[in-house]
Amino acid sequence: MPVVSDTKQQVENQPRPTSSRSTLNTVATIALFGMVLAYFVNFLLAYVFGGTFVAALLIIGGIMLVGACISLLRVHWIGAVGALLALGAMSTQMSVGINQYFITHPADAPSFITLLLILSFGLVAVVAGIASTIRNYRNSGQPAPRNLRLLMNLTIVVQ
Repeated sequence: MPVVSDTKQQVENQPRPTSSRSTLNTVATIALFGMVLAYFVNFLLAYVFGGTFVAALLIIGGIMLVGACISLLRVHWIGAVGALLALGAMSTQMSVGINQYFITHPADAPSFITLLLILSFGLVAVVAGIASTIRNYRNSGQPAPRNLRLLMNLTIVVQ
């Protein structure tokens, strides 16, 4: 006849999942998918209403889509990759002169709103990605990579 203490030992000996998705990882992934959606909406607005095929928006949106799908992996450092991708996309977006005009002149509402969405989703992805990477390494007992501090400093300088 089984004893309760035997069941307790069996439960304790079962393997636990090594890596699970934290809330910060989920927030970073959702923010990356939000950036992808905003890039494709921005492309469609330029193509449908402006009659201009902006290949750069489509390429960056595709790269962000691949990065957002990769961020679904359950790896400790994947939040930092998503943060780096979002930081690069925001920097690229703001380096274009017309986007600097749109962010300072909100009279052109569709361009202003999509740019504001890209920047806000990007900021959330960067902060949540760095925070999730730090959390993942603190909980696992492994030392955090040294490049993480460089990524945090680069984020502060760029923004």
